[in-house]
Amino acid sequence: MSKLLKYILTIIALVFTSVICLATCTVTEKHADYSVENGSSNSVTLTANIGAVGDLVAITAWCYPGCTPVGVVLGTQTAAKTTVSGVVGPGDPATGQGFIYYVLSAAAAGAQPLTWNVSGSHSGIQTSYIDFSPSTGCSFTHHVDSLLGSCLSNCGNTGNPGIISGPSITPTAGDLLFNFTWSSEHVNDINLPWSCPIYAGPGETQDCQFDQTRNVAAYILGAPSGSTANNTTDTHDSDTWQALITSFTLKSAVTLPDAPSGLAAVVK
Repeated sequence: MSKLLKYILTIIALVFTSVICLATCTVTEKHADYSVENGSSNSVTLTANIGAVGDLVAITAWCYPGCTPVGVVLGTQTAAKTTVSGVVGPGDPATGQGFIYYVLSAAAAGAQPLTWNVSGSHSGIQTSYIDFSPSTGCSFTHHVDSLLGSCLSNCGNTGNPGIISGPSITPTAGDLLFNFTWSSEHVNDINLPWSCPIYAGPGETQDCQFDQTRNVAAYILGAPSGSTANNTTDTHDSDTWQALITSFTLKSAVTLPDAPSGLAAVVK
């Protein structure tokens, strides 16, 4: 069989494989945890359990009432920060200041330290992560960030639970969405279409809020077409709150090979 024919058949096979992979790229939520609330310390660490090399690790980072972020490190990898951050929440109690970080492709599997470092005066600091595994042959790219959703004053006066409906995000259909919502009191519930990990370790209640702060991280494994809004419930509608959403696109990692050497050009 000639080199040219072998190359053409290889390209056909890889294109077919790529199409199949694109059609079947899926993602699974594997592991999640949150750290202690570490007071005025300039760092906080938890042990992250990463399911596999290549996993997406989405990370929340929070400080009270505010701080200057230095960065997040997972094992030996420095996490990237999204383009939109929270603000220092006014009032007492304030919401604090929140950030989303991510590692698109974990370099190692298994247990490894996840550390959130800051500078500046503050009285609260906490981090969390959710580990997402793509199907074989697929990988993530960071796509788009929402604007900051917030209510920092005059949020309500009925005393009833409040619905946090901001922000909204318009990603590509099928994107993985990641949501970090924090409030001046408690985030009570995460409502459809959002899902969240259930934390049920020793001393923890079986829910998806972080102990102590009651902040929450949520996700949608495959975004619908169009706009998707936050949909969480806080304890009282007068509570101040902030929220960030970001999206990640899952794609095939199949690449086409270079043409083999020694093929003569055909000139007409």
